[in-house]
Amino acid sequence: MNVCGNSAWALSAPLLITGAACIGVLLLARWVMRQRYFPGRESFILLHLASVWWMVAASLEMAAQGAPCKVFWAGMAWPGILLTPTFWAIFLWQYVNSVRQPLSRPSTLGLTVVPLLVWLVALSNPWHGLFYGTGTAPLSDEPGAPIGYQHGPLFFAAAAYVYLFMSFCLAVLLRAVIVSYGLYRRYYLAFVIVTAVPWVANISYVVFGWMLFGFDPTPFSFVFTLVAFAWLIVKVRLFDLMPVARHLLLDALRDPVLVVDAQWRVIEASPVALKLAGLRNGWQGRQLADWPILGADLQKLLSEPLQGEHGRLLAMANSARYFEVRIRAIERVTHRGTLVLGHMLYLHDVTQRHLSELKLAEALALSEERWRSNPA
Repeated sequence: MNVCGNSAWALSAPLLITGAACIGVLLLARWVMRQRYFPGRESFILLHLASVWWMVAASLEMAAQGAPCKVFWAGMAWPGILLTPTFWAIFLWQYVNSVRQPLSRPSTLGLTVVPLLVWLVALSNPWHGLFYGTGTAPLSDEPGAPIGYQHGPLFFAAAAYVYLFMSFCLAVLLRAVIVSYGLYRRYYLAFVIVTAVPWVANISYVVFGWMLFGFDPTPFSFVFTLVAFAWLIVKVRLFDLMPVARHLLLDALRDPVLVVDAQWRVIEASPVALKLAGLRNGWQGRQLADWPILGADLQKLLSEPLQGEHGRLLAMANSARYFEVRIRAIERVTHRGTLVLGHMLYLHDVTQRHLSELKLAEALALSEERWRSNPA
């Protein structure tokens, strides 16, 4: 910190913007902590804290007027620089694969080893010059001018570490796009685009020297990523949707399964249900009553009061098939009470059993009729 002892400090519009972004990210992290648990929540919160570290260091680098102080705060940013993509990758893996078990404390501490080592290397650069070269200097003679960094071999090694995790993020999302379908595929495609923004920003800075406010634009691009993801949370309610792993579960079921929202619009369906209705595209968001083959009969059945504890019997008007329908509410507990998000409809095919029961009932009725006709 002695390098900043004689440095002046200045307030600027970019500094205020970065400060506001830090506050916004902290508020978003606080909001996430108050939500119902979802896979990867702890990693998502740590991602926010890492990005705040990065932006706070960038803010102090902006505010410092002395060149040595600016370089010092550039080195201080490295834990955030490396931990942000690290926890972003962990979060995406946990969420997409429905891994509800949080990272253990040893695993979390293990992920901090390389960022801490890089941090020490960056701060010790005045002794070895392998992180920032001797050409590192202010871009102009004006007080507080941005620093033009000459990147050394250890810098590029740290950048390769960052790119490794960012590549993993894109790989996880591209796999999610391939496995998912319908609305979910569009959500994950949007995720791919959002995740690619830091890629573009960082490569533009490292390779082409492009800067924002005279600084590395990558932390600002991660703020955009977090804001975009927050929009998906609030507007699209991404955490209420089923991750890809649940798609795989639906694919394995032999009976039709439908998931409807509170307005009885179908938001998810197993392949068997789609085959039964003869649908391939354009089915997500469609009202249940408008589904061909089974929709009208199923909607009518669900509007009737349940008799007893058994499932409801659905007799298909358009085919000689029978299903036992079980319905389960999908609820979310909030501070205002229990919110019903929708329902899961499980249709168990009981055609053979029901036809056997009908034949047995018919045989018993015929036997009873014969007995009445010939009591002797």
